[in-house]
Amino acid sequence: FVGSVDVVLRLAFGLAVPLAFLSCYASLGPGSAGRHRIAMSLAYAVLPAGAAAMGGGRISTLAVLLLAPPAARLIVRALTQARHGSSGIRPALAAGTMLGVVVAFAPSLYLVVVLGALCGWIGIRLARWPVRAGLIILGISGLFLVLWIPRVLHAPWLALSEVGVNDPRLGTPSPFIWGLAPGGPTSVAWAGIPL
Repeated sequence: FVGSVDVVLRLAFGLAVPLAFLSCYASLGPGSAGRHRIAMSLAYAVLPAGAAAMGGGRISTLAVLLLAPPAARLIVRALTQARHGSSGIRPALAAGTMLGVVVAFAPSLYLVVVLGALCGWIGIRLARWPVRAGLIILGISGLFLVLWIPRVLHAPWLALSEVGVNDPRLGTPSPFIWGLAPGGPTSVAWAGIPL
């Protein structure tokens, strides 16, 4: 029981909604969302992607759901400190490491982040202040893709797949429409509770 990967995965999938709520709630911080913090966290926690990840056994989607809010907060903090003229690289290193953990679960997300960073940089009229922090964040997180290189060279389609069980039968919706449970081995009806 103790140290079993199966137990940890069952707990992670079974508690995905409360963990996503806590992840988003803690990442928003007390001053950023004001009185809408709980509502925003609850809406994030019951996203359909999270319910489908729980029902389908998709570890990558679950990891992104749980780790994206802290990664986004660290990225915003690093860029904010760069905007105010801070010369330290520790916030950018922390943001890059956290983003790297997310990217290690879903490597295709790295391309989305790079494209988003380029669009954001163009949106702020090619300012010079985010370049150093942005390159550190993207560079550190890109190092986590080294783990995928041997697998992708052997089977390139894995770059677009997910970690976990890739069984199409797990994603078929079951008749639990009122609980909004998508079915599968670890399905719980967390999404139906707010209704």
